[in-house]
Amino acid sequence: MGLGLLILILAVIFIVRGGNVLCIKLAQQNRVSSLRQTIVFMFFFSLFQVLLYFILPPYGFQKLDSGFIVFPLCFAVFYLASNIFLLLAISIGSAAMSNTIHQFSPVVPIVYGLVFWNERLSFAQCIGLLLFTVSILLINKSDYSVKGLKHKSSVKWLIYSVLAAASAGISVIFTKQCMLKFPHLAKEYLIIFTLIATAAALLGSLLYSRPDLRKLSRDKSFLLYIAAAALMFNINNYIFVLYIAKIQSAVFLTIMSCITMISIAVMGRAILKEKLSRRAVCAILICVLSIILVNIK
Repeated sequence: MGLGLLILILAVIFIVRGGNVLCIKLAQQNRVSSLRQTIVFMFFFSLFQVLLYFILPPYGFQKLDSGFIVFPLCFAVFYLASNIFLLLAISIGSAAMSNTIHQFSPVVPIVYGLVFWNERLSFAQCIGLLLFTVSILLINKSDYSVKGLKHKSSVKWLIYSVLAAASAGISVIFTKQCMLKFPHLAKEYLIIFTLIATAAALLGSLLYSRPDLRKLSRDKSFLLYIAAAALMFNINNYIFVLYIAKIQSAVFLTIMSCITMISIAVMGRAILKEKLSRRAVCAILICVLSIILVNIK
């Protein structure tokens, strides 16, 4: 891979990762705060994802192999859970700090590998996990300000953030297993799990959130932000699927996580006017170091 292409990919990742969270935060503001509203949010987000997957290349749909459907089905369950918990965390806390914890989802497949794949932790990974624990403690005692108003991180926010990271980590296990077994069905995998997530979120919206579904469907600004977030999320997913097999996993996952954290922190400061305390900034830097160490074998 040439240097120019690498810089371009990193720039795109920086924009789409930070931009996705930024648009989600803007869509949520004064609109989404409860679990019922979050389910409606996920319906529209997943719906736009599906539509955009059909619009974006590559085109065509390959024949599905036997046993394939199990993987996107299981992924969709934990994908929905992860996004719902993350949205709840962002709605009551800092977008930058919520996503800092969320980027540590690789811990789950690492633990899974210890139990089921007979893998071992290196000394660097042990230090990384220890540093992550320290960063969580610092974040829980940190504060941040939005437009000059100070906010304190809550235990409820921390629980939502950790649950989001855990659910995302479990979903990665199904993605890895599927891509190892069916590498030629990458786009089909993305489309099918998003269709399942859309159907599940629609069912939840119809059963529990019909007033919110009607209200948000008429909010043009909300739909615009959701569509933009979905587009950037899809571009991110394409980059992930295309290059995860071409770049060493430890390097690729570390770069993706670190760029995401930096991007969200920068955009949150510039556009959302989120200002983190020194303790929170220190915790994020420790978390960046811990992510690098965790991905070293």
